Amino acid sequence: MNKIVFIFLFLSFQSSFSQEIKIMAWNIFMVPPMIFKSCQTERAYLIAEYIKVQNPDILVLEETFMKSTRNIINDSLKMIYPFQSSITKPGFFKSNSGVWILSKYPIERQAFITYKNKTSSDVFAQKGATFLQLDILNKKIQIIGTHTQSLNKNVFVRFKQFKQLKTKLLDVYIDDTIPQFIIGDLNSNYYDSVEYNAMIQTLETLPVSFNGEKFSWNGLENDLANKFSEHSLETLDYILLRKQHENIAEIISTEILKPTKDTCFCKYKFQNLSDHHPIISTIKLK
Repeated sequence: MNKIVFIFLFLSFQSSFSQEIKIMAWNIFMVPPMIFKSCQTERAYLIAEYIKVQNPDILVLEETFMKSTRNIINDSLKMIYPFQSSITKPGFFKSNSGVWILSKYPIERQAFITYKNKTSSDVFAQKGATFLQLDILNKKIQIIGTHTQSLNKNVFVRFKQFKQLKTKLLDVYIDDTIPQFIIGDLNSNYYDSVEYNAMIQTLETLPVSFNGEKFSWNGLENDLANKFSEHSLETLDYILLRKQHENIAEIISTEILKPTKDTCFCKYKFQNLSDHHPIISTIKLK
């Protein structure tokens, strides 16, 4: 074969080659001990080690309110994830947004919005969404990490946030050639078909399915969730792909994980690493 033809075919193959990456989302429940005493320091070390084992390419964390535990996680992971989103500044009697995105790949663009509507305890955080555009070996990808309004009773506030998220962030940066993912604790229960379908319609995303654990929030068996919050069984955490990008990206699978320790790891005798279970998706970039 002519050498020039071979090189051309090789480069064409390389440019069309699909690539797989892994994205992990986890609400790590790092709320200050003056509110909840949940062995935050011990859990931070264990969470960092668990993330190393899972080895995602992109990591979206929520409820990273405590600087001390962020430092523990960062010290452990910064060599693996040198590219990180900015931490939003706290406000008057408000914590930061809690959203923190870590990546193995360079950040090209970054933006943030704060939700105008919020209620209950969420008013004490700078609730919003963080946007990153990443360069993954010459393929671009957009990641939007967020943590929307909590509790079933606040569904109307949550949907106002979804609408703001779509019009003020998703649609502002959308590009037909760059897949866009919405990731995080969206507080809409997968098993509530009315709310779940309304959520994916509002955000204009493809439907999702899960394997692994059935629930990302297990208020019966998860000792942190059981002690500090609702005793319900729900899946609230998502990695969603915008519908118009289904030809350039695909979520191959999403697994709900269950990180626990066989023995209690702190004086409060917890075994779960957070009140939420993390989820991890295998993504194909076409």
